[in-house]
Amino acid sequence: GIGGAIFLVPFLDACFAFPMAVTGSTVAVAVWAISLSTVAGKWQGGLIPWDYAVWVVASALLGGWLGARLQHRVPDMALRLLYLAI
Repeated sequence: GIGGAIFLVPFLDACFAFPMAVTGSTVAVAVWAISLSTVAGKWQGGLIPWDYAVWVVASALLGGWLGARLQHRVPDMALRLLYLAI
């Protein structure tokens, strides 16, 4: 989840010196894969309130789309500082 992503961003930045756009995208794929397996388990256990989940998913898709469009307009150093602040 987000806990791992907070550590993965600086790790990829420090070890591989990826541009922040590549780092953010790589972490997003990792979080997506982990989340998919978590959702499968929660779904089987009947623990997903679908009336709320639909809105959360729609908001996440919109935020992801907007973030991907705006990420290229923000300087690399500003993104690094943002991740550091978080």
